[in-house]
Amino acid sequence: MTPLPPVTPLPDPRRLAEGLDANDDPLNKTDTYSTVEFSALQKQVIESLTGPQRMSLFLEMARKHKKHLDLPIFEIQEVYKTAMFSFLASGAIMGAYNSIPAGKDYARRNQAVVYQTVFEHVRAMHNASLRGLFRYGYRWGWRVSFLFTCMFGCQSILWVYRDKHSLSHYVLGAGIGGFVLRANRGLKAAVSMGIMSTTLLGLGIGSLMRGYYTLDPYEIVAAENTRHVFYLKYLAKHEL
Repeated sequence: MTPLPPVTPLPDPRRLAEGLDANDDPLNKTDTYSTVEFSALQKQVIESLTGPQRMSLFLEMARKHKKHLDLPIFEIQEVYKTAMFSFLASGAIMGAYNSIPAGKDYARRNQAVVYQTVFEHVRAMHNASLRGLFRYGYRWGWRVSFLFTCMFGCQSILWVYRDKHSLSHYVLGAGIGGFVLRANRGLKAAVSMGIMSTTLLGLGIGSLMRGYYTLDPYEIVAAENTRHVFYLKYLAKHEL
């Protein structure tokens, strides 16, 4: 791991982990840190960390987390769960929506085909509908999943970097995802898609997520406290 830049000198660095049980593992007991109280010295250390320092410590936390597969890190879990759910949901909805027209198009384009039985005709239409289901489901699924992954991935990165959960993170991530998705169509198409995804996804989904976490901040507070506890323990161990 790349050495961390020096933290602002403190009167007594051995007090960094004061009040935090050394036997507790913040990677494996996230729920125990939903109501943890930090001392003034510990808050000073947490606030004095820079963005690159927080990212470096978080990567170290993720590296050590490999042995705790039963409880994924919330910031990472939020990204891949959203990616999988958006792919399956959008793929199923748009695939089903386009499967029936695909079967009808097949029947219209093959009106001159002579079938031995009605069963063969129905089976051919069903096969065409299934091809449409998977074809359009995949086309829509990976695009929507890409947008959601960019949005939530950017949110998680900026959340760790700034140590602040904000609506602007969702907006920025959605804009970047939309711009990249249509970058091969030219600058005009990329900018248009970026503005559209920012408005619909960033502001829409971001506002819903912020509203949810405002009403029920348990997961956000627990995730932040878990990171802070790891930061303090790591610095107390390696800065002495």
